[in-house]
Amino acid sequence: MGVGILDLVNFLVVLVLSTALHEAAHAHLADRFGDDTPRRHGRITLNPFPHLDPMMSVIVPGAIYWMSGGKAFLCAAWTPVNPFAMRDRRLHPMLTALGGPAVNLALGLLAVAAWAASLAADSAPAAEVAKLFVRVNVFMGLFNLLPIPPLDGGNLVQGLLPQRLQGAFWEFRRYSFWVLLALLFTNVLDRTLFPLIWAAEDAAEGAAHALAGVPLGR
Repeated sequence: MGVGILDLVNFLVVLVLSTALHEAAHAHLADRFGDDTPRRHGRITLNPFPHLDPMMSVIVPGAIYWMSGGKAFLCAAWTPVNPFAMRDRRLHPMLTALGGPAVNLALGLLAVAAWAASLAADSAPAAEVAKLFVRVNVFMGLFNLLPIPPLDGGNLVQGLLPQRLQGAFWEFRRYSFWVLLALLFTNVLDRTLFPLIWAAEDAAEGAAHALAGVPLGR
């Protein structure tokens, strides 16, 4: 089944809001930990537009979503931070990296509650938007935890590695984009990450229906 114009608009609204809040979390945490880089770039804001790249955060994800019939999407956005400016150069960059996925988890949980309320009110359009919020935020939260820079999981690994290995991992960033592309265009993620994402989405759907007292399939 194809994607209609309203479906695409709903997707882009959900994606823009989710991405902006994800990036704003990085910016606020970095600023709190002593790095003024996001503040100097105008990122200490909940206004979504400074956080987004028009091509990689809107146009390309929308095109992928449209052409795949709503089955796939990707999104890219960046918050400039300087881990060397933070007070604790090991812990604070890790906490800053975790901020984005943590926001996605919170948004996903709120969306489950909204999904349940929509089901209880028998509002199919609202339920579809809430379901989309769950899907987008589950994907963003888990995908960004892959241990590959520049994803948030890569920054976590950087902080967890012993000092003698951190330089080598930092150098790995020069090649990590190609590694990520290889994972995306092979079946590696189909066998590892994506089943986890699908299981989380199924669990969210089950929870929403249970909270609403509505059997699955309705």
